Parts: sequence; structure tokens; C-alpha cells
Amino acid sequence: MLSQWQERLCGTPPVEPFLVLVHKLRLAQVEAALSALDEIHAITCQALAQVAAIREHEVALTRALVEGLANIPGVTVHGPADPTQRTATLSFTMAGRRVSEIGLRLDEEHDVLCRVGLHCAPAAHRTIGTFPEGTVRFAAGLSTTAEDARAAVAAVARIVQRP
Repeated sequence: MLSQWQERLCGTPPVEPFLVLVHKLRLAQVEAALSALDEIHAITCQALAQVAAIREHEVALTRALVEGLANIPGVTVHGPADPTQRTATLSFTMAGRRVSEIGLRLDEEHDVLCRVGLHCAPAAHRTIGTFPEGTVRFAAGLSTTAEDARAAVAAVARIVQRP
């Protein structure tokens, strides 16, 4: 059924302006979507750069800890020697010393925080041969500085020197 307006029209209704309008609307939607994708891409690139910077920081700290501790007589660093093949969490033991003693002395004498024990992973400690005593664990993070890592290594060296 034709409306009254359609009945009064002669010939074909003006379709072209309508199609132009539809095209412009679609073009605006596509441009808006592309703009949003550009923004998402920029945010993603920034985030990836930040993640890479954090990882570089962790690797540098881990390298300082692994190399520093490995050079202390009687200290065994557990895990890969290559800091790029591990996280910034590092476990070590000291010959002839209980991990609880090491942890207490690091805290009380040197203001160095660490964790000691099995770290909720007794099976892992069985595998590396540190069960049931466990290990001393340092965990470097975003706010840990290179000076913090040097201080931790120096503290462990002093504990080795003073029974």
C-alpha cells in the first residue's frame, strides 16, 4: 500500500541522496573504528615497551644477584646461571648454615628481606636436593634497585665471613 506522499510523486524517488547519506554514515563508522584501533595499537605498544623495560630491569638485578652470590665461597645458587632463563626470584643455600639462621641474620643485621624454607614447593626442593631445609629466596621486583642487589650480596658475604 502506498502512502499519500508516495502517490503524489512522479517517477522514481530520489535514491541517490539517500545512498550518499548511507555511504557517509558507513564511512564515518569505519573511520571511527580505525581511529579506535589506532588508539588501541598505541596503548598496546606503550604497554609492551613498559613490559620490556621491566624485564630488562629484572634481568639486570638477577644477573647481579646470581653472579654476586655464586662468587661467595660456600654459597650455592639454585637454578639456571643465565639470568635470561629465569625469573627475578633466586634461591640459594649456604654450606653448614640453616636457612632460618641466614634469613634471620639478613633481616636483623643487614635489613635485607628474604623468605626461607620450602616456599610451598616441597616436591621442587626434593628435586634440587634441598628438602626438608629449603632455601633462602630473594625476589627482586620493580622497586628493587641495583644498590639493593649489591647490598644483599654484600650481606650474604658478611654472614659467610662471621659464623
